[in-house]
Amino acid sequence: MPAFPRTLLGPPGPWLLCAVFVLALEGVALLCSESVLREAFEGRAPGWLTSWVAAHEGRTPAGVRAGTLAHLRSLQLAAVALLALYLAVRVHLAAGLRPRSLPITVLAWWLGVELLVAPHLSFGDWNIHYRILRNLDHRPTQVGGGFNSDSVVAREESGAFRPEDFNLIFLGDSFTMGLGVDPGTEAFPVLVGDALAARHPAERFHTANFGWVSSSPFLSHRRLVDSGARYAPDLVVLAVDMTDFADDLRYQRVLERHGIYWLYDKIPLTLRLVQAIAPVTLRRVAAWSVGGIPARRFFVTDAPLEETRRWMDPLAENCDRVAAWCREQGARFVLVVLPRSYQYSAREAPRDRDAREYAVLGPYCLEPFRFFDELRPTKDYPIVSLLDDFRANTEFPTCFEDDAHWTPLGHRVAARALVRELAPIVDEILAHGR
Repeated sequence: MPAFPRTLLGPPGPWLLCAVFVLALEGVALLCSESVLREAFEGRAPGWLTSWVAAHEGRTPAGVRAGTLAHLRSLQLAAVALLALYLAVRVHLAAGLRPRSLPITVLAWWLGVELLVAPHLSFGDWNIHYRILRNLDHRPTQVGGGFNSDSVVAREESGAFRPEDFNLIFLGDSFTMGLGVDPGTEAFPVLVGDALAARHPAERFHTANFGWVSSSPFLSHRRLVDSGARYAPDLVVLAVDMTDFADDLRYQRVLERHGIYWLYDKIPLTLRLVQAIAPVTLRRVAAWSVGGIPARRFFVTDAPLEETRRWMDPLAENCDRVAAWCREQGARFVLVVLPRSYQYSAREAPRDRDAREYAVLGPYCLEPFRFFDELRPTKDYPIVSLLDDFRANTEFPTCFEDDAHWTPLGHRVAARALVRELAPIVDEILAHGR
């Protein structure tokens, strides 16, 4: 009898090592209190801790703690999963099963990991498709720091947006939200709202920035349907970014669980491993599985418009859906096209992590603007391009060195252009009543 547990479970070393590791992580989790992190944010903690929290600039102590705890739990799960593999192999061998059947045991363990561990991993975007599949809209959940209780960047709650006031809504992705800057004071929506309000001091102006990371017209329309009416909009501005074309195609297929997206909530870790080993192959297979859509995020600047138009049309249809919602609400709608740095400058964002995805000032970099130029006469709403404003700008830099998102200067350039374009529309709305 004494030998059987040792044969089945193996030597105590691996078990003790796992227990010590898990308990050590639990100890770190207990020490990671919000008060300690607050002191680190204020520079009153040990130097190593202060330096560590400095990497989370813009995050609150509560947010850093929540993220750290999620990472620690993920590490604990990974340790337990490895221990489960060790036990599964020991049991397989102790039971006298054939070594040839060991891969079946390992496969059963792997499926268990896919089912029980994958949903709880929190290491950034370890599998962005999986996260979007589980939460298609992936709307922000932040409250405070410029976000109201709806996680909308606004100085007031939705109840302050009264029908008798002038209410302005901005829609868009991370450029609109103001990723990398203070969205409540430096992003172009708040700058535009303040400038328009200054032109009409007798009016009560309210601005709501509905932008969020990796949004698109398809998702913006869904959010408007859910909560836009509470903000009683008079004017809705949708900003389109160059990645929105690919995002709209993908989100629609995610919603339908089309092609490979049917597998992403079943074997996400397997697909992530395949992506790490053969990313180009997986991307091509994924594109083929959902009807041959373009595999690259910046496909709109990879080829002539004649080759990409049919894949750009869905975004235009989603913009029309936003415009239709605005008409139902009695609001005006404006579509704004935002340029990326590689479309107007060769020196912006030299270390952009997405640089391999596009050709700087390439031969087809302006094809999306030609698409909207052709679209403009067919629509009953304004389509505004900011390309010329960024081309004419002589200040530098408008983007971060390692990120194509706009610096405060870039947001000011966009804001000046939008105030010029939106001011006559606001004047007309106010002159004719609401």
